[in-house]
Amino acid sequence: MTLQTTNRWVELPICKGADNDFPLFFGLENAIHATCKTDPALKAPEKKEWEKLVAVKNAKIKAAIEKSKAEVAAAN
Repeated sequence: MTLQTTNRWVELPICKGADNDFPLFFGLENAIHATCKTDPALKAPEKKEWEKLVAVKNAKIKAAIEKSKAEVAAAN
């Protein structure tokens, strides 16, 4: 994917349900972290649904960071 540097925004692809999808929140509060957006034809998700999804994604991110730290420590 090539990003345009002249714009101050990037058009996100529609989420496909992949493990690495991190959907854009309806209120845009996670705009700098989102990797995809929900299909505009769908209704806005409930806040609890988003909170659950974010908690799961954050746990995966934290686990990946801890794994990377452990690998770096083992290599040194």
